[in-house]
Amino acid sequence: MKKLLPSLIIAVTSLLASLPATLSAQSLTPVAYFDGSANEYPEGIAVDRQGNVYLSMVFAGKIKKVTPAGVASDYAQIPDNWLLGMTFDHRGNLMVLGSSGVWKVTPAGVATLFASLPDHYFINDLAADNHGNLYITDSFRYAIWKVDAQATVTLWCQDPLLQGAVSTFPNTLGPNGIRFTNDMKTLNVAITSAGTLLAIDVKRDGTASPARVIVTDPSLVGADGIEIDDRGNTYVAVNIQDRICRISREGRLSTVIEGDILATPTALVFGRGRDSHNLYISNNGNVFFSGEPLGEGLVRLDQDGDGHGCK
Repeated sequence: MKKLLPSLIIAVTSLLASLPATLSAQSLTPVAYFDGSANEYPEGIAVDRQGNVYLSMVFAGKIKKVTPAGVASDYAQIPDNWLLGMTFDHRGNLMVLGSSGVWKVTPAGVATLFASLPDHYFINDLAADNHGNLYITDSFRYAIWKVDAQATVTLWCQDPLLQGAVSTFPNTLGPNGIRFTNDMKTLNVAITSAGTLLAIDVKRDGTASPARVIVTDPSLVGADGIEIDDRGNTYVAVNIQDRICRISREGRLSTVIEGDILATPTALVFGRGRDSHNLYISNNGNVFFSGEPLGEGLVRLDQDGDGHGCK
């Protein structure tokens, strides 16, 4: 997501007034609360094989762990004051984006800087393949970086579609949420200020194919973190609109839920096991826009069989 200029609020308010109300009958359940007075504002989210949910506290240099029973605790402290996207690698390490690069947190909670990205403008989210490679969105360079298993950094993609400017935003926030499709051959990427979901195929030689648009829609302006279910539907946390959307592989867009207790949702992930059809959502609490006190920092969308679960 991330911090936008205060002058954007008027434009955003005007945009929201023009959008249709499509509130779903589904509801959200509070799972865990965090302490805003201690800078515990959740941003990135990930889940391990046991169903524990992890959230990065964007300003606190801290990772929180929430058990399936809803018990929250400190998991790791990272010497970085700007923690964003997270994902688990193929070895069970939690890979976390900070202000300088990628931090690796072992299963024991020990954090070390894995790769520095000195030339980045604003690294935001990341996805991991099965070979130890990480793909990292850079929202203001309008690019995607690749970091291999040896921590070698390359600029992987700078497609023009990654910028996707729209007139309602004076500053363009480009690529944000990123996830692999089920076959691990394509990266879906959310373009925040354009309200666009892109697909970028990974060629056999590992390079990027030209990006293509899956869907562009005003209801996706503010698209932040994304998740993909076992049928290929992409779920999008639309931060400034307090909305969760679902996009089919064919580009059909629907609103799953909006409003309720959503307050700047920034990222989302499916649970595991019997919980795999439910979505866990990082609920930032409007800190980036109004500074209001944090409410439900982690919420669960119980889909009652409507969702199709994790890959």
